[in-house]
Amino acid sequence: MRDHLGNTLPAVRVCSDAQCERPATRRGLCPKHYMQHWTRMKMYGRWQSVYVPTDAAREHYTALLDAGMDRNQIARLTGISRSQLNHLLHARADRGNKPAARILRENQDKLLALTVPEPSQLWRYRAGGSPVDGTGTSRRLQGLVAPQSHLAQRLDIQPGNLTGAVHGRCDVSARFARKVAELFEELQLTPGPSSTATARARRLGWHPPLAWEEGTIDDPAAAPGAAEAVDPAGDVDAVAVDRGIAHARLWAATRSTERGALVRPAMTRAEKLAVVERLREEIPIGVLCRAVGTSDRQLPHGVDPQRMVDGEKLPTQKEAA
Repeated sequence: MRDHLGNTLPAVRVCSDAQCERPATRRGLCPKHYMQHWTRMKMYGRWQSVYVPTDAAREHYTALLDAGMDRNQIARLTGISRSQLNHLLHARADRGNKPAARILRENQDKLLALTVPEPSQLWRYRAGGSPVDGTGTSRRLQGLVAPQSHLAQRLDIQPGNLTGAVHGRCDVSARFARKVAELFEELQLTPGPSSTATARARRLGWHPPLAWEEGTIDDPAAAPGAAEAVDPAGDVDAVAVDRGIAHARLWAATRSTERGALVRPAMTRAEKLAVVERLREEIPIGVLCRAVGTSDRQLPHGVDPQRMVDGEKLPTQKEAA
């Protein structure tokens, strides 16, 4: 539609009622049909406003700030504008000099979906250039037991710039912490390429990756466990393996755009390897490793991931058939 000067006019939404051609004002309805809809939903007890009080959102936003996150970071992760977040705590001159009293239900849901992080996990959420504690980064680099030049090449930095991070002498950027975590996830089950680096790590008392739990490696107060206790050549739980197999099959059959909604069951590294061994002839190895949360490069050479469970060896897919 154009005006008398030939300019294109913005499209006018029409009421969604089939018999009405009036302009829509609220929820796709004209004023008349909106009031009819409102009255009917009120009578049925099913009316739900698009706005909700800000109490829950304000409390959760304050908790996120107290945990160390900042407004820009929260806005980036939730998709809520910084001004809207700011109005949860600070007065609005155009609204009676008081903080916002209500918030869109959609925005509240987005905010509440953002989990309050532990202080040691802030590196996962902070902006790339923000400084974070380097404890977890140092433990991961030490655990990989590789020459510093090799690690620097994989991380695309100069070897000399890696010394402080390896020895835990400094904070690191959140971006660098995430890069190290990705490299650690990829190589943690792959033996180091240098016997010299292995001897040096043993001399300095550095702990191997299997000595750390995934949830505590970033905690400065956490102590390493015995590496033998989490040896990938250890026993596995048959129930956990069955759950992992069911999840892997479902994950492989699900569209890539819908896989984010699937929840991976908790499994140890040995159990993940057992799932891979059971399904490697049924599902492509790359897809299978992503489904269980490991990497095909993490599969140790010469180590059979099948283990004994309650005295019985887990059968392969071919044997089970």
